[in-house]
Amino acid sequence: MAKGMATMVLAMTTSALSPVWWKEFAREWNCSPFKDSLRNFGSVCFRVVGEPECDVVVNFNDNGFASLMSDSPDGDALIGTRGIWEAFLNYETDSAAAIFRGDLRFTGQPSRIVAYFDAFNQARSVASKVSL
Repeated sequence: MAKGMATMVLAMTTSALSPVWWKEFAREWNCSPFKDSLRNFGSVCFRVVGEPECDVVVNFNDNGFASLMSDSPDGDALIGTRGIWEAFLNYETDSAAAIFRGDLRFTGQPSRIVAYFDAFNQARSVASKVSL
């Protein structure tokens, strides 16, 4: 965690990372100053290991706006346990470290995710605003 940064603890309830949580995240993301950082990323499925009800496909369009997709989660995915998602969202690890260690697995082309490491790290500040 960066020096001087307040500790953020995201309570990982059963609703966190659910489709309802992601819908609220997309709403917050679309109002955030960071949305441009995921411009043209496209669609990705966020998966929590062992919790298929939490599989959500989010599309980041050419302006960075996020929307939930009704597609089946068969494309590129970011996959991790609830524990690693919690560690990521609580600033205990960042996207690069989590992926390079294998804690988060990206099923697409590595160059696609590497270009967006900073953007996914910025998404944590938006996620902290989501409470259900």
